[in-house]
Amino acid sequence: MRNEFCSRAQNPSIRATPIPILPLSHALCASTKPQFLTDLRSALLNVGFLYLSETGLPDELVREVIREGVGFFEELPEEEKERIEMKNEKSFLGWNRVS
Repeated sequence: MRNEFCSRAQNPSIRATPIPILPLSHALCASTKPQFLTDLRSALLNVGFLYLSETGLPDELVREVIREGVGFFEELPEEEKERIEMKNEKSFLGWNRVS
């Protein structure tokens, strides 16, 4: 299953690109690993992000990590977020405010 992350209706000059979905289980099998690595490289270089499926992690653990991440940023004071804001980092890694 693939999602479209931008809409032609909003900006017709932007081509809608599917989000790559890569099954991590394919990295563990000798017969599927080469294609997985090719697809991983392509996703990172051409799209910039991807969704890993078939990780083997329990669904409840994934939900708990998401809850903790959301809770952390909801409770973190604004001045702490601003200290790690992306615009202040050469690497562009960090927090980014929603306009």
